[in-house]
Amino acid sequence: MKMKQNVLMTVLLCLMVIICVGCNNEAPPKEQDHSLDGALLDVTPSISPESVTATPNADFISEEGKETITENTTPLKPGNVEIDANAILGQFTTHFYNSSKARKNNIVNAAKKIHLKVVNPGEVFSTVGAISPITKDNGYDDAGTYQDGRVVNAIGGGVCQVSTTLYNAVLGAELKVTERHPHSMTVSYVELGRDAAIAGDYMDFCFQNTLETPIVIEAIADPAGSITVRIRGVETRDKSKRKVSYESVILETIEPGPAVITYDKNQPKNYLKVTQSAHSGYKVELYRLIYYQGELIDRILLNTSTYEAAPQYLTIGIK
Repeated sequence: MKMKQNVLMTVLLCLMVIICVGCNNEAPPKEQDHSLDGALLDVTPSISPESVTATPNADFISEEGKETITENTTPLKPGNVEIDANAILGQFTTHFYNSSKARKNNIVNAAKKIHLKVVNPGEVFSTVGAISPITKDNGYDDAGTYQDGRVVNAIGGGVCQVSTTLYNAVLGAELKVTERHPHSMTVSYVELGRDAAIAGDYMDFCFQNTLETPIVIEAIADPAGSITVRIRGVETRDKSKRKVSYESVILETIEPGPAVITYDKNQPKNYLKVTQSAHSGYKVELYRLIYYQGELIDRILLNTSTYEAAPQYLTIGIK
């Protein structure tokens, strides 16, 4: 009889694990729009996410009465060069509908700090330099971020989504990336190889304006859950005949190890909680594919990214 009870308890425990894992794993990422405008032919996804297109509000007021960010509709004049408001060299949108209020605030706050920044010819733009200091006094809150293979709360959690969105807009503009780092683990809002992590003063996303005229960064972040970054400037590419796409190629998949279990003597024996879902690891290459009059003429390696695998973390009661 006791053996049957033990077997039954084991079955129930397994079912609870499955249920909890399903509740805590993020759904396949819908929080993305992989359009790069300027020179896009098509995007070949590495993990076939379901994409949705969202147009950012032209004018919105952020949470808690913070200042209004307005999308530009008039010509910009950085220096002596007039840039047509419709001259978009590169554009990208990501989404954060399911983020916490604190993470949404951090994204909106960081977006405001890069909005309408002018980058002159030859100049290198530093994302960390533009959005720092990442402190509460500078408008940031505690929110989830990656640290040592775990998701923890830290000041400014979520700002990497701003640098990532900017990175993809820069890819669309085909400007020179001078510094870019992948996250330690995969993120849900872009395809593999297309993220750009920032941290402290040791991990930055930087790019250089390689054009002969200034460019303007436009960042529109809606607290409801979307951020669009545009690179505006004087177009020099022949977009009628020349098209560009980006391809993520998975070289290796790394399976997560066995679950890490913490036993809690203050919880009953039927207590089970998934504190972090498992993450597969990957090694990925990102390529730029250039087409001229429909024919592939070049395939350029842009980066190689490695993402760590992380096990599932469980807490089980033993009281």
